[in-house]
Amino acid sequence: MFVFAAVLLFTVLAIFLLRWATPNDQYGLTTFQLTLAFSFKILMGCAYGYIFLVKYDGDDTWWLHEYSLGQFDLLREDPWWFFAEMNPMLTFNRDDGLATNCYYYLADLELWLLTKPFAFLNFLSGGNYYINIIFFNLPVFFGHYWLFRMLRQKFAAPRWPLFAAVFLFPPVVFWLSGLRADGILFFLMMLAFRTFSKLIKHVAVKPIIIFLFSLAGIVIFRNVHAALILPAFVSWLIAEKSGRKALPVFTVVYGICIGFFLGSMLIWPDKNAASLIVNRQHEFFELAGNTRFNLDTLKPNAISFVQVLPQAANNTFLRPYPWEAKGILQYATVLEVLLFLMLIVLFVFRRIPGWKSVLNHPFTLTLLFFGISLYLFTGYVVPFPGAIVRYKIIGEIFFFAILACVIDWRRIAPNILNNFKIY
Repeated sequence: MFVFAAVLLFTVLAIFLLRWATPNDQYGLTTFQLTLAFSFKILMGCAYGYIFLVKYDGDDTWWLHEYSLGQFDLLREDPWWFFAEMNPMLTFNRDDGLATNCYYYLADLELWLLTKPFAFLNFLSGGNYYINIIFFNLPVFFGHYWLFRMLRQKFAAPRWPLFAAVFLFPPVVFWLSGLRADGILFFLMMLAFRTFSKLIKHVAVKPIIIFLFSLAGIVIFRNVHAALILPAFVSWLIAEKSGRKALPVFTVVYGICIGFFLGSMLIWPDKNAASLIVNRQHEFFELAGNTRFNLDTLKPNAISFVQVLPQAANNTFLRPYPWEAKGILQYATVLEVLLFLMLIVLFVFRRIPGWKSVLNHPFTLTLLFFGISLYLFTGYVVPFPGAIVRYKIIGEIFFFAILACVIDWRRIAPNILNNFKIY
């Protein structure tokens, strides 16, 4: 009962803080929407912790929580070492070779950045997982908020359908609310989008620093996302500055990237970009797992990547099929897939008149091309359905948000929605 009261109190305080930090204008959230969105996010974060504790023996999310409690003890007993252990000069001597040391240091840095802040927050939360979820989701919430606000500003997107897609769809919010790297990664991704959009219009020192900070964070938490987003940013910049149509620009830039990727296998047969993906897939194949999708072993050549492409796309865009689902989380994933397909059908038959201007905008194409790249990369390397849904989740929220913008909701149920303030 005490924990419930504490969670309720800190949630209310967080909502007041968010209301103060976010403008209540035509592009933002009303107070009711803000309260609903953040409360639902905390509910999903608590459900995340409970489900993984009861059904999966805690998994990584509770291991991170336990590690943060160890950091709390370390802060009280040896505050000097609490900060000093992050010094790269003290950790780079563990392994031979600069590349190996960098790899393991970045892994440690990700762990420290996720857990060391809770060493201070545990003074307030008493080391309770569910109270810490509120503190964790305060910055993560801004990832959702910035995505919502940018789409509203650029396309006058419908308020309530977009709000539901970004803040209220349970499977997506669930995976972005638990104590894991995914939520922080989403925050950093949207911070990068937000500052890059500002830099295109006007170059200034502060946005540059924030943009570089966000990219550094993305590299630390999941360097693959940094590699996948760079071609999209380059395309966005060229399209905006040249005044050319965005889709041809994105097509050419990504065509060059694909050409370089395939060409590297011929020029450097032993060490090339494909080898990194092959090695990443091999690492996943070595992990134990009861449930896995069919996925052929990649080889560092173009033919292998073309042959495995249908499997990679199928595993991320369409699976698990309803008859394959086992357990509550996989059934939720089936719901995601079915809703995604349903929204595509609605777009085909009930799209807004100006849908081309939305989909051909550089910002929208950046979201789409990154999302597709993320889905395909995940499909190539990950055979486990539980891991697939987590790794692709940022691309998924982008897809749902865009579809919410281009569907003509008033034509779907005119008798109901015409009287409902969806815009």
